[in-house]
Amino acid sequence: MSTEPVESHDRGELMRRIAAVIGNVGVFTALLVYFGWVRSEVQAKALGIDESILNMSTRDYLLRSVRPVLVLMLVVALAVLVWVLMDQLLSMRLRRRGANDRIYRWTCRLLPAAIIVLPLAGWVLRGRFPATAYIAFPLLCAAGLLLLLYAFGLRSAAGKVPSLSADNGGLLRAGTAVLIGIALFSSVSNYATVEGTELARNFEAQVPLLPGVVVHSTTALNLDAPCVELTRISDKGYGCRYDGLRLLEHVGGQYFLIHDGWSREFGVVMSLRDDNPDVRFDFVRDNR
Repeated sequence: MSTEPVESHDRGELMRRIAAVIGNVGVFTALLVYFGWVRSEVQAKALGIDESILNMSTRDYLLRSVRPVLVLMLVVALAVLVWVLMDQLLSMRLRRRGANDRIYRWTCRLLPAAIIVLPLAGWVLRGRFPATAYIAFPLLCAAGLLLLLYAFGLRSAAGKVPSLSADNGGLLRAGTAVLIGIALFSSVSNYATVEGTELARNFEAQVPLLPGVVVHSTTALNLDAPCVELTRISDKGYGCRYDGLRLLEHVGGQYFLIHDGWSREFGVVMSLRDDNPDVRFDFVRDNR
């Protein structure tokens, strides 16, 4: 008796749909840009400015997102590989021993519980590992749904439940692929929120490590902030010198500067165009 009817093909088609979502270049690029935007938005708000002021480009978002998003996608890819290996082993047992195989039976019984157990595990672990649980929760929900559908496919392959029609099967696969995409974007958003918050939380301690900036200008720039000192050198050339500044960002054709002693209680962020011929920037590294 054949134990690999249409349902085996359906499981493979479902995996192909999910792989198309995860491996699609457009989806991957969108994940990178979205991560960069969310992280910048969270960090900017914590620093007391709006993200739109930075005027970041798509390239800026991408460069800030590659490492963390690659880590997340690596975890997802490893989970998919484990799933494929498990499917191969179970399919071999089904072909050789039939639907009465003990491991096959218990797998079909236990897998549906994943749709409750995995999200519940994420919720329980949030007390001990809040950041990790917050990032993983959407993926755990998606994994629970996939394991439930996989268990249904296994039982259908063994003839224990009726198979879906071609139309309903196509709708199920398409809907599942959409839900997986939503889970990916939700997890990326949570990851970006965690990283942006962490960067902002540690930012005050990192201020002394930022590159120092000395601004020379032909006229007074009225850079009014604590610890910023104006020295008038002469009335010709670059006659004004500003000390006590640190480089925050260089994006959108602007230098964003903060001052020594910046704190979450009181801090000033200043911006100067990088193409102004009347202004010169000297970047200083002083570890003395």
